[in-house]
Amino acid sequence: MTARGRQADLDRYHAAGAAGVIVKPFDPLTLADRIREVTGASGS
Repeated sequence: MTARGRQADLDRYHAAGAAGVIVKPFDPLTLADRIREVTGASGS
């Protein structure tokens, strides 16, 4: 989770091995779904 959402920053995070990036501010109503998406966890 980061406040740095520029494409160059995102590219650097992914190059460093990040599975995904959640950029702040985020929608708290969709945060759990986004975390499941990034981690590959099921929603059950």
